[in-house]
Amino acid sequence: MKYPVLLGCMLAATACQAQEAAIADCAGRVAVKTSDYYSHALADVTTTPRHVLTPSFFGFNLEWMEFQSALWDSSIKSPTGEKVGGVRPAAVAYLKANFPGAVYRYPGGSNSNYFDWSVAVGPLATRVAKKQVTWANPGVVAFGPDEYLKFVRDVGGQAWYVANLYGNTAGELTAAQLADSAGKLAAFMKKERDAGLPGVSRWELGNELERTPIFWQPEKVSAKAATVEAAILAADPSAKFVSFLQEYAALPSVTTATYNGKIAAALKTVVKDYAMHLYYDGEPNGQPINQKMFAVCRAITHAKSVGVTTPSIYVTEHGRIPPGAFATPDWSYLYSGTADMTAALGVADFLIAAALTPEIKGTMVHALHASNGPWPTLHQPPGADSYPAATMVAMTALRAAMLPNVLESTTSSKNVSAYGGGYDFRAVTMSDDARKKYAIWAVNRSAQRIVVKFKLPALKSLKLNVAFNHVNQTGSASSNYSYKSAVAATKETALMQFDANGEASVTLYPQSVSTFTIDPAMIAK
Repeated sequence: MKYPVLLGCMLAATACQAQEAAIADCAGRVAVKTSDYYSHALADVTTTPRHVLTPSFFGFNLEWMEFQSALWDSSIKSPTGEKVGGVRPAAVAYLKANFPGAVYRYPGGSNSNYFDWSVAVGPLATRVAKKQVTWANPGVVAFGPDEYLKFVRDVGGQAWYVANLYGNTAGELTAAQLADSAGKLAAFMKKERDAGLPGVSRWELGNELERTPIFWQPEKVSAKAATVEAAILAADPSAKFVSFLQEYAALPSVTTATYNGKIAAALKTVVKDYAMHLYYDGEPNGQPINQKMFAVCRAITHAKSVGVTTPSIYVTEHGRIPPGAFATPDWSYLYSGTADMTAALGVADFLIAAALTPEIKGTMVHALHASNGPWPTLHQPPGADSYPAATMVAMTALRAAMLPNVLESTTSSKNVSAYGGGYDFRAVTMSDDARKKYAIWAVNRSAQRIVVKFKLPALKSLKLNVAFNHVNQTGSASSNYSYKSAVAATKETALMQFDANGEASVTLYPQSVSTFTIDPAMIAK
């Protein structure tokens, strides 16, 4: 695919050309080649891995309000019989079992720009009601910072906090007011860490402050960020920070190159890690995955252009946008498209692409909640246990098969599905450190079964029984909002017979997310 030229480059012509070449090379590493067949081929497995994945590669954007509305059970009692509330046990058990080490981003995205943590701590009976989000009436925060940290502990996760750089629903606060609040919050979180609760792994400096309805210029964002960052460091010298880079130009007079370069330059003495938000697969607001990966590559180059030598990216929000979303103020009739099987294909496709991009250190799906709004990852039926949405079912399958070392590979695909990205199929292969076991993640967007030729040279001439797990809809319904079993993961044993070149053919189900766990010791008879 031909990618767009670099816009807004402020360097000399030769430097701009070098940036364009670097972006094209980065994007090319995850590109799927157009072909009249489906294949996924490894290079020499003894080479250095392209990327090393850790448990924190998986994560969740946790919007406190939406999370509290469905996953907080106010009837839960303490051992002494006092009503203290708690996260629904089924949700805790599911996350603990399936996502050890995952990252939980609190208090969420746009909610964080208005969140007053000071009225969300202490005994629940003493907390006062306050308008904490723009779209709801004043209320009490039951799932405050302390409850959040206990939840992260209980699920075996990692904490991530979005610092408030804006103010509250009444309006903007001064830099001094924000710094005072952030410093006190950092001291509170440090005290909780010293008492045995999880520490904050990263502080994210604000959320989409250059976008509607705030529209701050990069100079203002970086100035507020520097003030808040200094206050947090004063309270906790071990704090680490992440600042936001654009994937598209949100301000009419400022290109992404200018915005990202100014943010990275202003904060680079402390900040080397960056957040990005990627929503995909639903035109006009969600472009195909490969265009979003191009935006990541472009942002990496922007940071490098101002002297940040090894920028890391954390995609702190990602998800599928249904086609036509946001075209009207009320697009609730499309909400199911954010969490159905089609969304699961998009989420899996994105995670595979992210795994192939070494600069991406973590991803946080939007969003961890079970409300009636868009992007739920859990569903909470009345009087029953919560269960995973289709997107979560797919993520669970990928996480279960994950191995740490992403190997160099090339992928080729037809485009029977007419997907805007130009392909049906994408895959990634991983191995353990000893290169004895292998795992493959794959997605098939086509409505047809496809036969894929996998090439793993180290397995030539072996006939193996392979653990095959596939996620797809089980009937006509593409979502499991109403019926848990409408989208399911099915475990099978597949036969992979590798020829003398290390090639084996496997059939993938229509519109499915698949994983293969390959152990050369599992010789088939």
